[in-house]
Amino acid sequence: MKKQFFSFALAGILMLGAVTGCRKDKPDGGPDTSGRIAVNLTADIVPPSRLKVANDQWQYGDKVGLIMKKTGSAGEVYEDAANVQMGIEGGYLIAVPPVLYPLEGNVDFIAYYPFTSSMNEGDYTIDVDVSGQSSGLPTEALYSNNITDQAPTEAPVTLNFKYSLAKLVVTVVEVPANDYLIETDFADMSVSVDGMYTQAKLQLLDGTFTDYDEADVIELFQTESDATSATFEALVLPFDDAVTFEFTVGGNTYSCVVDNIVGGFEAAKQYNLTFQLDVPEPETATLLNAIITPRTDVTPSNFTPDADPYLHISPYRESIVFPVEGGKIATANGNPLVTIFVVTTNEASWNAVSDETWLTVTMQDNILILTAAANATIAPFNEEATVTVTAGALTPIVFTATQNN
Repeated sequence: MKKQFFSFALAGILMLGAVTGCRKDKPDGGPDTSGRIAVNLTADIVPPSRLKVANDQWQYGDKVGLIMKKTGSAGEVYEDAANVQMGIEGGYLIAVPPVLYPLEGNVDFIAYYPFTSSMNEGDYTIDVDVSGQSSGLPTEALYSNNITDQAPTEAPVTLNFKYSLAKLVVTVVEVPANDYLIETDFADMSVSVDGMYTQAKLQLLDGTFTDYDEADVIELFQTESDATSATFEALVLPFDDAVTFEFTVGGNTYSCVVDNIVGGFEAAKQYNLTFQLDVPEPETATLLNAIITPRTDVTPSNFTPDADPYLHISPYRESIVFPVEGGKIATANGNPLVTIFVVTTNEASWNAVSDETWLTVTMQDNILILTAAANATIAPFNEEATVTVTAGALTPIVFTATQNN
């Protein structure tokens, strides 16, 4: 798996002393910098991100924070490099006055984006808030801690800036050939995820989070929509517990509990999730697939939501009733139900059968379609039909169907 980072070069520039000898201060009263080497940051953004950059270049106003501490110390920071704001000048990230290597001893560099004067110098943490994303994604929170035990040098030194957040890319579709939703439905749709934390402290030393606030609802940002789908994005704190995705369209809300992402939602990874709304019944949605990629990798790796063998069908109803005219519209618990189902399994194949000729079964990829023939009898009901869905040696999914006279 590729590493994810942004590269910055630390270029060493020899600072010429204004005076020589044993003087501890310059004539203006400042510290003597004789023989000390300054460090300056130059930016090389590979690949582009959601930083405030244009054409892969840093913009005026972007700020990076830099800490230089003594190697081997628990947290002893050099006085002039406790939390230095690095500005943009001519493509270089520099500080005024410059940060200087010590005359003796090696250093560790810690850096982060975006700069904040409220960084906690006691434990090297910054506050991260990812709430309120319906109008746009929050600023990325990046950190760098790869340079340790660095001796003073004029040669370039590379800082690797890494993502601390996970990214969600959610695509919403409806049941194939259903055509219940139209283009304006997808355009007006909203998506949220409930159960994730929205505020925490990022530890710059190791990129982990602490001091989480209460779990809350995050509204996702819609990036595009058309007549058959809509896509939403969000940046989220790493999380390894169950969450609920909710999709609101046309006054109805569909929900799906996601609790089978192995490893949870991890930093520096992108989660491409495709959900299907089980319309027209306003109740559930189905996670069709999940593809996880490193956030800087363009080659997706297919991912199975469940680690153990599984067989799911959505929407699942224990019993359904077809109207006398037959077709693909039934009722379940008094609610209308399109009898087009999504079957998901990590077995090599699956199968479905009906034990009555009046109810036919059609299988297309991961889609199961039930079609009832018209009922020309005067009996109150046809014989009950049992549909059985199987995959490998897994426990079959069974439900029954009847039909009005």
